[in-house]
Amino acid sequence: MKRKKAIDFLTAVLFFGILMSFLAYAGIGTLLRADGKNGNEKRFREVFYGDGLIQSVGRYCDYRIFRHTNAEHVLIGKENFIFSTYDEKSGYDYLLDYVGGYAFTEAETDRIAYSLAEERQRYAELGTQYVVAVVPSSMTVCREYVPGFLGRQSENTRLSVLSTRLGSESAFLDLRAVMQENIREEMPYNNTEDSLNAYGAFSVYDAVMAHLDGSTQGEYSRISLEDIEFSVRMTEGREIAKKAGLQNVVQNRTVSLTDAMPRTYKTLRLRETSVGTSRLDGMLNPSSCLVVEVPSEWDREQLMPFFSNSFDTVIYVPAGEKVEEVARAYHATAVVRILHEKDLGDLLT
Repeated sequence: MKRKKAIDFLTAVLFFGILMSFLAYAGIGTLLRADGKNGNEKRFREVFYGDGLIQSVGRYCDYRIFRHTNAEHVLIGKENFIFSTYDEKSGYDYLLDYVGGYAFTEAETDRIAYSLAEERQRYAELGTQYVVAVVPSSMTVCREYVPGFLGRQSENTRLSVLSTRLGSESAFLDLRAVMQENIREEMPYNNTEDSLNAYGAFSVYDAVMAHLDGSTQGEYSRISLEDIEFSVRMTEGREIAKKAGLQNVVQNRTVSLTDAMPRTYKTLRLRETSVGTSRLDGMLNPSSCLVVEVPSEWDREQLMPFFSNSFDTVIYVPAGEKVEEVARAYHATAVVRILHEKDLGDLLT
């Protein structure tokens, strides 16, 4: 035991010795660049602290040694998980919602319930099934990687409140249980970005297909997990890691589909923003058409191999577009709106 402690002590001393030697070397170089002859202290500070290599080393040590980052709206988790605490686009506060301080009011949940019921009825009149599939955030699903000091997630989150209120609303699909169950087999999220990987996209697809009722039976070919293969590789850190300047420090565990995944469809650019696919192996049914409202291009790319291998025609429409008009034009069998937990506020608009 004493010998191990001595080795650990020597290792720490050696590390800090190397670190201090590097900083001294970098400092001397900076001093020369800053015109040390004139003793320009301000210029020295500007050059020293603005040096990219020194900043990179600082971020590396801050993360690896102290599990900390100075980046705004970034939370360091366990086992190389990095979480966002605020989404600038939607104004969503992950932490506030996590502790139950961001829930919808009763009036807001009633408004959302009424709006969903109304939309479902409109689509039903077209003979189209409608569902809003809510993808929980990585912070909600990957709880074991969330810092312990946050405690357990509140039962009063936006998604929890909505799910309780809309439990009987067939147009609302809360994917928390599915994602939390599937995480036992494989990680469905990227660890350096609040986004789905290929396995997560399959989990969403599988849950949506299971949710579609008898009106679509026989009009699609459903893919099972046994039909596909995934590959895992380490890549550069994604969005949150880049925001913290840690993309070269924290690698992303990337789960992708292998080339064994069949592609039985061709892709067509239908509009400036919409993308469509059509099966190549013959029509299953003339009315086998699915319209998917996707929140981002990344979501579309991840979901396309699954939905497009299942339906004769699939139209991917960006969030905010006139989905109902597309559904009418293509006589859609079903309309699926993919919505991330951080974007639940969109249901109020």
